[in-house]
Parts: sequence; C-alpha cells; structure tokens
Amino acid sequence: MKQVNALFNKFRDAKGHLNEGITQEDFNQYFQIFDKSISETLFNTFDTEKTGTLNVREFIIGLATLSKGSKEEKLAFAFDVYDVNDDGYITREEMRSIFLSSVTMTHLLALQILEEKDNDGIDDSVEHFFNKISSIKPDETAKTSDQPKLEKEQLKEAIVSPKSMEHYEKMVEGLVEEVFEDADTRKDGVLRKDEFVEYASKHTRILQFLLPFQKVLEN
Repeated sequence: MKQVNALFNKFRDAKGHLNEGITQEDFNQYFQIFDKSISETLFNTFDTEKTGTLNVREFIIGLATLSKGSKEEKLAFAFDVYDVNDDGYITREEMRSIFLSSVTMTHLLALQILEEKDNDGIDDSVEHFFNKISSIKPDETAKTSDQPKLEKEQLKEAIVSPKSMEHYEKMVEGLVEEVFEDADTRKDGVLRKDEFVEYASKHTRILQFLLPFQKVLEN
C-alpha cells in the first residue's frame, strides 16, 4: 500500500490533478529524460490504451512492472522499450540507441551520486553503482589499485572524459553485434519478440540497461 500511495503521489506531482491524464509533454518535463525519442518510447509503452495520455492505472502499472514485475512481464516490457518505433521488431540501431542512452544516463546518475557524497569512499560507491546498473565501469585508466582514491572532481572528470565516452561507444557497438549474432536466429537482421525474449531471459544485462530509466522514473 505504501508503494501504491507513493506512485499516486508521483502521478499527482507529474500532472497536478488525479482526474487528468499525463501527456507526453508532462512526461518529458517531469522526468527530464534527456533523449526525447527514448522518453517517447517509454511513454508509449506505458500508454497501453493508446489514448495519447497516461491515466493513473497505466502510470502505476507501468512503473510497477518496470520495478517489481515478474521476469515475464519485464521481458515483455523491455521488448516494447527496445522496439522504439513500435513496428514489432528490434533493429541494431534501436538497440544501439537504448544502450547509448542508458550509458549516458548512467553517467548523469553517477555524477548525481558524487554531488550527494563526501569524498571518502566516493570512487567505491560510484564503481558499485556502475556494476549494479550494467556491469560497465568508468574508463579503467582513471584509477588503478596502487593509486590513492580519486577526489570528487577528478572522478567527475574521468566519468565524462572523451576517452571514457569513446570507450562506451565502442563497447556498445560490440555488444549490439554480439547480441544480434546470438539472438537473431532467423538471420534476417532484426529481432522478433520470441528471439528477444529467448535471449534476454538468459542474458540479464539486456534488462540491466533499462535500470537507469527505472531509477529516473522512480526518483
């Protein structure tokens, strides 16, 4: 009940009135997801009745599925998110866009953690965050085991450095190709829902790339 009340309050905060639906513009402004296409995809995934607005029920079910749903529910939800243009299959470009947006949001959330923490243990907490989000870390050249802990400003710079960003782009490109090599059993260059679900059920990192979006929506 406490969680439901919290979601009701979030809906009210996003719109202002419980008897009105949340529009795409409301959704964008309230959650401030930097990538407009990803924000639209999340909104459309929540909008199961396809009315162009989110009612209380759709809003609560969407957030609850993303955070507390069964594995099957999360897999179905994830497919809808990765299928950005809602045409029934996932292309390499769609998967690449989700991965890159996730990495960028991970950066932003890590920086937020840094702003809220003192210097002691900063690098440990952020490294733990990166591990939890998607098993990816800031540029490994930023620190080594025989170096002292980085100060907050140094770690901020390492997280958003061009070298780190280049590393993530290369990682994403390689990961997309790896996923399609294994998951695209029909070898037609796209992932159908059954192919995606089969692969994602065995490789949880596909769902982990949605964690930054979940964190933003739940905050």
